[in-house]
Amino acid sequence: MSSNSDEKSYKPVQSIERTFKILEVLAKNPEGLSLLALSEQTGLPSSTVHRLLHTLFALGYTEWRSSNSSPYKLTLRLFEYGCYSVENRTFIQKAHPFIKRLSEELKMSVSVFLPNRHNVVCAMKSTESSVPGGPRLGECIPMHCCAAGKCILSRFDEKKLDHYMSNITPTMYTPKTKTALETLTEDIDQIRRQGWALVDEEYRMGEACIAVPLSDRSGVVIGAMGIQLLSGQFTQEQTREWVECLKQYAQLLMPIQ
Repeated sequence: MSSNSDEKSYKPVQSIERTFKILEVLAKNPEGLSLLALSEQTGLPSSTVHRLLHTLFALGYTEWRSSNSSPYKLTLRLFEYGCYSVENRTFIQKAHPFIKRLSEELKMSVSVFLPNRHNVVCAMKSTESSVPGGPRLGECIPMHCCAAGKCILSRFDEKKLDHYMSNITPTMYTPKTKTALETLTEDIDQIRRQGWALVDEEYRMGEACIAVPLSDRSGVVIGAMGIQLLSGQFTQEQTREWVECLKQYAQLLMPIQ
């Protein structure tokens, strides 16, 4: 959108909005859902859900299993398109060997996140991990409650950051999620000064993440890189060592962007 007022006043096409609501609910329930459950979780009438599901089925986005109590689920069509998008990003292709090497060096899972409106998407994740959970490949996480997102926000100029702040209503995912805009701004200012972010249990309880911003050759932020940790299971000395290592690799990645 060209301005704050444009973004707030824009009214989405109702049928498209409802279709994506169904897709989002199905994506969060990979085991499938019944028509009644879909109607309840989307807040849409069963007749509307059934009609839209029929269209999605015809287009190859959903499947229906007659012998199952939760017959409606997504196919891999959306995953396929997501893979096309990631594969077409030259940076992701070139960064892969660096991320693999960093992961082996730290013996930890390393993830790369790219901005997507008010969220970040996990666009790359190493397989080396000593920590359960963490972001799934392709997972979309709100910027305000994750280390990668706050790193990206810390590199926004004043106008862009004001635009972001005026167009979000931060969701509280855990008791530790910071939703007050003043507190969030203070966090971002501190991250801007130190060049890295540590977020502890703001998105999921028991999980923490350390991240650094990723920039192109001209210094424009294009994403963030982070490692997953168990909350409370690391020291300040370890944090300093990990941050230094992440920053070194962020510098190595800069020329390839």
